[in-house]
Amino acid sequence: MLYGVSGASGVGKSTVCELVADALDIAFIKTSITESARKHGYDAVGDLSLPERIDLQEKLLNDHVEMLEQAERPAILDRTPIDMIGYMMGEVYMNSHEKLTREQMFRISSFATKCMWVVKRHYDSIFHLAPLPFYEQSQTRPAENPAYQKHTDFIMRGALAEMQGQISNAILNTTDLNERQEFIHNTIVQRLDHLEALRKSHPNIH
Repeated sequence: MLYGVSGASGVGKSTVCELVADALDIAFIKTSITESARKHGYDAVGDLSLPERIDLQEKLLNDHVEMLEQAERPAILDRTPIDMIGYMMGEVYMNSHEKLTREQMFRISSFATKCMWVVKRHYDSIFHLAPLPFYEQSQTRPAENPAYQKHTDFIMRGALAEMQGQISNAILNTTDLNERQEFIHNTIVQRLDHLEALRKSHPNIH
């Protein structure tokens, strides 16, 4: 059972994941886009061209899938393929076709589709966090840019709406840390209790 927390940069994903993991005594899988990108020779928050961003995002998704296949369960993660959709599609603009080949444009579209497939295959639930009223700058985050943060947030919400009925998900518009933690904690407890009840009534379920 894998639970993911999505959201634009700086919304507090890692913080709430750590609190929930500690309270439930489940694994917290902290992801590092910066380290993964560096492994492939990229600066994740650097000024990359659109073709470079396509190449990087595809590599990041492959790394993410490898991690998911080896992850212990239950666990909660502070990055998901929903985030990857936001960062990839956030780079696309009306005239981006002038900078890309037809093949590259289809790679972007296919990338978003694959991200949603990975979510459906591996995740039990996704919790999406709304942007906070403040932004803490760090070397591993994009520079403070409220418009970009809102842009990627809208894209991620759209991706989750596209998957309505296919994956359990919740949009948390509250910015209060305790309320976020309580909601995610209680939802996971309910999901785990439901699974345990299914296991007891159907011994073939693992």
